[in-house]
Amino acid sequence: MTETKDKRCAGQHFLHIISTDDAIKLYDIMIQQNNYIKWIHFEHIKPKLNREQLEIMTGTKPHDGPYFAEWLSCFGSETDILSPYRQPLSIARNTTIYTDFQRQINKTCKKFETHTIALLKYHVALRSKEDDLPVLSTGRGSMHASHLCDLMHCVLKEHIVVESMEVNQSRRDCRGITLSITPASTTSPPYIKMATPCRHG
Repeated sequence: MTETKDKRCAGQHFLHIISTDDAIKLYDIMIQQNNYIKWIHFEHIKPKLNREQLEIMTGTKPHDGPYFAEWLSCFGSETDILSPYRQPLSIARNTTIYTDFQRQINKTCKKFETHTIALLKYHVALRSKEDDLPVLSTGRGSMHASHLCDLMHCVLKEHIVVESMEVNQSRRDCRGITLSITPASTTSPPYIKMATPCRHG
């Protein structure tokens, strides 16, 4: 019987060998290094509603306007949001920022014969809430780090999950959540009378 080879890259290997507590610490340091903000990608709302319009809607608790305004809010670096590419977090072997993980950094750099470890920022977010990560890749039958918000620069932990490539790709055709809204009247704000979940639940 042959042993399955672990095909983790240097970044995934590093996330594999640190503890969950260290992953949480790494995530917190990463957030402290840049100006991270919450924002809503309004192209995901049709017809378009802004945060103020969402937040004044009443509804059956907890699924009222403020709930959906928060649920739709992503979290990311102001610099990253403007980039069309996935943003890596680079950790150099001689780092002065991530010294708490020096032993694991050295071990990873030695194993992969490199001086810098490149991690995807949302993988750090995912690892900080998971005891371990499977090998993440793009091949058929592989596991993905999936953005439920469909925004690759988001590092909000609640928006990122591990799931199969097939489920992740099926989200491309998902119509999303449908809100049935009773318009505002002269005496009351708009009311969410029904929230129909997407086919993914």
